[in-house]
Amino acid sequence: MNPRPKVHDLMIVFDAITTGQGGVAALKEAIPDIINFVALADCFERIGVLAYRNYSSNNVIQWSGWCSPFSTTGCVSQDDILNFVQALELPEDSKDNSHGASKAALAKAYQEMRPDANATIILLYTCAPPMFDQTSGHYNLEQITLDEGRSCLHARYDGVSTNTGHFISSGSSSIYTSSNLAINYIDGDEGYKRSVLKQLDRIIDTKMSVIAIHPLYGPLWHAVCSDQTDNNNNNNTNNMKKSLLKKFGAHLNLITDVRDKKQTQAWLEESYNVFHEINDAILTIPSEHQFPLIYADPGTIYLQPNQDDAALTRAQLLDIGRSCDKDILRRLGNVLIRMHYLTERPAALLAAYTISLGIVPLLHVAVPQLVAFRDKWNTTKKPETWSTGCLSLLLKADRFLEKRGLVSPGEESILRVEDRKLFQTLVDYKKLEKSLTATLNVKVGWHPSNIEAAVIHVETCHTCNRRRSVTVMTSDGICRYCSAGRNAIDAPEDHDESTLVLWTECGSCQAQYIVDDNKGKSPKCFYCRSGCTAQTVECSKCLSRIIWPEEIRPKGLDLSSFQCYACVSGVSTIESRKTTVRDLVEQNVSSFLRNDDDVITNPLKGMSLFDIASSCDLAHLSSKVQVLPENNSPLLLDGKLIHNQTDLKAKLRDMILPQETEECAFCLEEKPDLQFVCTDTRCSAFHEYRQYISGDFYYPSLEVNSRVTQQDTTTFTVNLAQPFAVGTVPHGGYISAMFLRAASTYLTPYNQPDTFAAHWHFLSATHTGPAVLVVEEVRRGRALSILHITLYQEGLLSDSPWISDKSKKKVAAYVTNNLLNGERGLSLPTGFELSASPPPVDLTKLAIEQDPNWERLHMVVMDVAPMMQHVEFYFPKHKQTPPATWDLWLRMSNNERWTTWALGYIADVAPALIIEGYRPTDLDAPVPKDRFAFDKIYWMPTVSMSLDVKKALPKEGEEWLRIRISAKVIKDGRYDAEVIVFDREDDVVALSNHVALILDGERNWGREEKL
Repeated sequence: MNPRPKVHDLMIVFDAITTGQGGVAALKEAIPDIINFVALADCFERIGVLAYRNYSSNNVIQWSGWCSPFSTTGCVSQDDILNFVQALELPEDSKDNSHGASKAALAKAYQEMRPDANATIILLYTCAPPMFDQTSGHYNLEQITLDEGRSCLHARYDGVSTNTGHFISSGSSSIYTSSNLAINYIDGDEGYKRSVLKQLDRIIDTKMSVIAIHPLYGPLWHAVCSDQTDNNNNNNTNNMKKSLLKKFGAHLNLITDVRDKKQTQAWLEESYNVFHEINDAILTIPSEHQFPLIYADPGTIYLQPNQDDAALTRAQLLDIGRSCDKDILRRLGNVLIRMHYLTERPAALLAAYTISLGIVPLLHVAVPQLVAFRDKWNTTKKPETWSTGCLSLLLKADRFLEKRGLVSPGEESILRVEDRKLFQTLVDYKKLEKSLTATLNVKVGWHPSNIEAAVIHVETCHTCNRRRSVTVMTSDGICRYCSAGRNAIDAPEDHDESTLVLWTECGSCQAQYIVDDNKGKSPKCFYCRSGCTAQTVECSKCLSRIIWPEEIRPKGLDLSSFQCYACVSGVSTIESRKTTVRDLVEQNVSSFLRNDDDVITNPLKGMSLFDIASSCDLAHLSSKVQVLPENNSPLLLDGKLIHNQTDLKAKLRDMILPQETEECAFCLEEKPDLQFVCTDTRCSAFHEYRQYISGDFYYPSLEVNSRVTQQDTTTFTVNLAQPFAVGTVPHGGYISAMFLRAASTYLTPYNQPDTFAAHWHFLSATHTGPAVLVVEEVRRGRALSILHITLYQEGLLSDSPWISDKSKKKVAAYVTNNLLNGERGLSLPTGFELSASPPPVDLTKLAIEQDPNWERLHMVVMDVAPMMQHVEFYFPKHKQTPPATWDLWLRMSNNERWTTWALGYIADVAPALIIEGYRPTDLDAPVPKDRFAFDKIYWMPTVSMSLDVKKALPKEGEEWLRIRISAKVIKDGRYDAEVIVFDREDDVVALSNHVALILDGERNWGREEKL
């Protein structure tokens, strides 16, 4: 060991009775760390533990003996002293544990000290000091300890002053510390280094996490890892060091305490590196071969056939930089030194894959490779080419080059023009075939089968002079009873408009007519039985066809407004049915697939693309085959017209021929309308963005992200998008806009599309993702209607009824609609005007931020919640209103327009600014009493909100709207807000009142987002 100016011993005198069970347990845990520290720091030559109890105990004094970490002569071993501590008996809490034998313990300590001048440091570990009466109570612990020691040992200690109680005098010399332990290790000989490594190995075995906590071990561990001195001469030391490094990594996973494990892992990553070894290895290579460096993706690494076929993991790649393990280096070498030479076709596919990924630096080699192979794709000699995956890859690479502007539409690039059309047709054909099993909801007219209903339309028979339903009359004006030669007595009584009869539908032509009580006959009309076509009229509402011969129809009959007997009687005649794409294709094949001259034999029967290419005329296939051709043919299901034709065709097109989507580099959403940031084909910046761009920042569309989809009469589905969330919670005004759009869609058929009153309650925090709106009619009238709408999340279903018993109500609202522009009634002036009217504005100049009275507003909350930047806020340069009152001009950052349904969003977009107005702007000045700290982040969720719409906005929308927001009381984490919305004509558009909370931002930004 290195010489020291003076030898010191450490003795721990331990009160094993008054400290209780917790004290003994703490000592048992601390002693191993103390011994390891003493041995490693070399600050004490010997260490011992002396435990004492009260005089009534069997073992009043227990002494471990002296332990020397570096010498075994006349001393107990480290294991012996550890076993001594572990064997200490825990005191019983039920016994009298007072009056410990401290004097006897200190006397024993004096006996075991060195007789010479070398010092022994005594650590007195006790919880119940003796002689309270003589020491003025147990709080004067310093005096107690020193007086007790002196009185027992009768020893002079020059550094102690009886009057002051100081342990070390102010004039004492500097005390030796182990701060230079790392330097000592580097400068030490091999024996010293082996001793240090041995002690570190022992620490790893006993309690490894202490290495990350104690400041002594950090510099020492760095020194051990970075020591490069005499590597060739000290093989034993190097072997010990390598073994130690491996052992450290292996023991890390054995730490059970999560906090200790995380702290040790972080400390290891910061302290443990082999920079010197890597740097020396690099310097041994000629400079021209040192770069470029290679990155190996663990998911693309393939090993030798005789090696383990498991790919390198991320942890192993990290170990390459840490330990340079020879096994890992051998496997990595197989990756770096092997090259795969591809034949012409695989090389072309690899080039197409490279282009489709958008790896711009490789375009200059990938494009020529594909161009060289351009004329070799369209051949049946390579069956593997004729697959959806291969053709789609080629088309995607071709589209990428077209979007980059490297080739004009219609020109040859990596594909010939005719091949591009052919491959796209075949891919579309396969998409149609794969979608045949998909389920759809269609709306069709009802199918009556002996249903009782009124006759409604009657005509008098020329033969029997009885009034009959027009469905049983012939074109000659004779009823079918007379034409069949039946006696009048056998025929039914006269029919009038209200007579209840049985209605049925012909199974062949789907024409509806009345029948007698004979329910056993098959549903087949007179015309189909006679082999001729039935003369029918079509109901304008349910599209059902009713038999009514043309010759006996009234001359003034308006067929465009004709309604059948069932619709006139109020019967529900439109049914929602489930069907598959296959059923629709079989009954409407020309609307799904144009296959001229049957160029594809047995279409949609599961033939592979290679079989199709081998058996048909490829040269003309793209001109004779088309998926979802543009035609006006109506879709039928079981002979009935489908009511939701437009929506169904759009859904089928999205399902079968979806738009090509890419991931936006800004919002990370899949979008079909992306553009490139730079149109210069030489530019390598190939990030794509959505269509709404202002300056160099992306602003999402409120109109797109708040769309509602009507699944059935009372159910709407929405998606709460992340760009309109404040932290993890979607914005309340954004959700309110969805409510208004759903109410408008629901009530538009009743000519009540406009909301003029609404009230929301935000029951619990929503989260981004799908949601369901359920509409309940509270009142439906001719002038106005009231709806109760509830938003559900969690436990949602993919089909009707869309919600389950696990779904949770998140937001509820009452919405009242009418036709705002159709309102008529008494109007009177009120004389209302704002206090402290806002200054005048020139909106043309404001649009370019040159208005003399208004300027752009920016607050900290707009950085914390980026969705606030979707709206541009402008406020007066010279604010005249109170601190809780703001006048603001608003417009959307993406140049969209404000519409009536967007008033829900407008009403809630600004109230949080009231609170933000109290944030100080001078970071260095003290925080005023009526403000809060600059760096304090709050979340202001809305609890309830009302909306009163006074004026409908134009259909094309308004670019600018002005609002006055104000609060009356801000107290105890809650505030109110009043919002008045004005248009550019200074007319009041809407009023809104809020109840909102002021919560710590951690309640939102620290909240785990639901999946």
